[in-house]
Amino acid sequence: DWSSDVCSSDLYKAVLGGGEVRLDAPMGEVILSGIVTGFYIGFGGVLCSTVGGSALGLAPGLQRFLFGAVGFPLSIFLTTIAGGQGFTPNVAVMASTVLRQGTADEDKSIAFGTMLQNLFYAYVGNAIGLITIAFLANLGHLPAVPASIIIAKHKVFDYSASAILFRGILGGWLIGLAVWTSQAAESVSAKFVTIWLCISTYVICQYEHCLANLFFVP
Repeated sequence: DWSSDVCSSDLYKAVLGGGEVRLDAPMGEVILSGIVTGFYIGFGGVLCSTVGGSALGLAPGLQRFLFGAVGFPLSIFLTTIAGGQGFTPNVAVMASTVLRQGTADEDKSIAFGTMLQNLFYAYVGNAIGLITIAFLANLGHLPAVPASIIIAKHKVFDYSASAILFRGILGGWLIGLAVWTSQAAESVSAKFVTIWLCISTYVICQYEHCLANLFFVP
């Protein structure tokens, strides 16, 4: 109906605005924000490994639900509320800005190379943050570490390259949906619910995420 069309248009414009802000951000800001977001994702990895990852005696479906429900939703929620630059969320919003279509079109042209440059800086920052958390978790002998090692071995040795690729596509799809739908949510609680639904689904279904793997495998 008309009201839903208006809401969709407003959401699209909000995402485009977020994409423009990210495209205009200088290198140092993107890397530092990326490091912070890497910390957030690492916190999520520690949490899900400590809870669901350590509950291997449960029925498989229940263990996967616990692993997905408690952990990684925290990462995107913190990035959305506290701010940061995540490689995967940036793909969702910046690609929308670069490939913009419809009523929100403007004369301003966005260089595709600028997006790739920003994504590279964000990925570098995320990697620094994630490996730092993995290193600190090992130094602290956290209970998440043994579970993380089991998860990493499973990811590295049990999947083919094509399986990882398609799981990564599905995981990125849901992470992008988490970012888009959180833009539509007006309250903090509503943002939490929509992020939790999308991110817990991606984890429970055992999709892949390049940034999460930067915590587990190192």
